[in-house]
Amino acid sequence: MKEQLSKYIQYVGENKKHWIFKCPYCGDSKKENHGHLNISKDMPVFRCVRCGQGGHIKALLSHIHANDVIIPEYINDGKFTKKKYKTYKITYNEPLEDYIQEYVKSRLQTDIIPEELNIISTNVLKKVVSNVAEEFGQQPIFNECISFLSYRNRKIISRILNNDKFRYYIYTLSEGSDYYVIKNTRKYTEYKKHNTVVIAEGTFDIANQYIHNFIDIPKDSIYMCASNQSFTYAYKLARSLALSYNPNLIILADQDIESETYNKMCKKYNIKHMKVFKNKLGKDFGEFPVEPYLDLEI
Repeated sequence: MKEQLSKYIQYVGENKKHWIFKCPYCGDSKKENHGHLNISKDMPVFRCVRCGQGGHIKALLSHIHANDVIIPEYINDGKFTKKKYKTYKITYNEPLEDYIQEYVKSRLQTDIIPEELNIISTNVLKKVVSNVAEEFGQQPIFNECISFLSYRNRKIISRILNNDKFRYYIYTLSEGSDYYVIKNTRKYTEYKKHNTVVIAEGTFDIANQYIHNFIDIPKDSIYMCASNQSFTYAYKLARSLALSYNPNLIILADQDIESETYNKMCKKYNIKHMKVFKNKLGKDFGEFPVEPYLDLEI
């Protein structure tokens, strides 16, 4: 199939899993031996890592009018398996300890802690982590902490309160990547009206914006935390949740991250709409007071 496809699109190279071609959708890189269109060798799928276009191989063949390309039976039957990751079920529902309520209310300047922040009690944390810590080779740390449950219940992100050596500890509940997402209600039938994604580094940064709306955006936007200074992997999940390859992206950035970092991210993922905000009055959005200003717009 590789030789047949080469008649229609430029072949660049290959690796163990993919043939790599120049992408006919976005025009791809100007470099002669550099391409971004990955076509699976054993599955009937393709994807351009530059523009995000992808799908069944038949859609690509139709687009390039390659009617004479024969798809091998082992690919065309579509009988391929995707690695499945289990989701850990949190069956405990217990009230938050007093120290958690006091800290969160003080930190976020709120009288009510929204349930959609998905904060779990320390007692629940102990029960859950005790069941999985040995499986993933983790040493449970039960200091006073504020624990946020991730989107697919695969991780628990704990903000440690009484340890100077580190501020966050991430517990693994099951295999597979996952990120913290505020579980607010969104009308997926109207996603085109509300396909805004807000990403920050820390859980309190994103929760602070969600509660107080310092930046005027729809309440049913997607609010997620990257847990580190690189937002690229979180952005991949954000695109799937927004049902769009180019959602309106709003980044709540720390003062110590240069705008050039986000410029590079835009080029890598072909991002069309992005605004980067920083806090004039502090390092991040996680602590009061907050006075946001627009640092970068694309």
